[in-house]
Amino acid sequence: MKYQIDETGRLPEKPKYSHKELNNMAEKVLFDASDILGKNIQYPITTDKLTVIIERYVDDLDLYADLEKEYNDKNIEGVTIFLPFKKPHIKISEKLQKYKYKVNRLRTTLAHELGHVIIHDPLWQREFSKLQLPFDTNEQRIQICKRKTLFSKDEPNYEHYDWIEWQANYFASALLMPKNAIYKAYRKFTSERKIFSQISDDSSDANDLINLLSQEFQLSNEAVRVRLKQMKILVDQEDLTNSPTLF
Repeated sequence: MKYQIDETGRLPEKPKYSHKELNNMAEKVLFDASDILGKNIQYPITTDKLTVIIERYVDDLDLYADLEKEYNDKNIEGVTIFLPFKKPHIKISEKLQKYKYKVNRLRTTLAHELGHVIIHDPLWQREFSKLQLPFDTNEQRIQICKRKTLFSKDEPNYEHYDWIEWQANYFASALLMPKNAIYKAYRKFTSERKIFSQISDDSSDANDLINLLSQEFQLSNEAVRVRLKQMKILVDQEDLTNSPTLF
């Protein structure tokens, strides 16, 4: 990890993490939660298990927050509050609890907010330590997350112009769709179809693999597509090679 100037101005510096480093962060959380998840993790990781995991890293988790009223914005689905010398607080929109069809959005939002806690709380604690404030200060920093920035963003330069959200998104993806689990499913899929290279993003094989993993991990097709492209399993046709380089 390297530090760079934060062009957004939110922090003096921003950490530049590689995909490997972010994957490792998520894998460590899963490893440390083996008493909750078991040695052989069953997918999808349920909301209940995610909640128990998150409670280890925060001082308060509110799953029924009226975020629309609190922030006067109906599009907010999660909030992480960073506090000096304390564990963060997480608030999740009550709307995600009301309807069963939103259960996967709830899981992705929980994983995303956990990403902020794991990756970004140390950054804010470093900044808080510079302040000449008493320990009972009301100073805090708030990360507000809206649906449009959660999980499946794959726009050019998104990693740079909103690096905080991009990092939390990548962490959430790596937590809910771990690299080794993806590779295991990919090997089986390519073996059965006798595919010996990466897969073109616009092919029928790509669509079939996405649908398969979407069912296994109970996540949207778009979220799966972004994960597979980040892992270089799906590639643009012009980048398609004749020899697998994934493993």
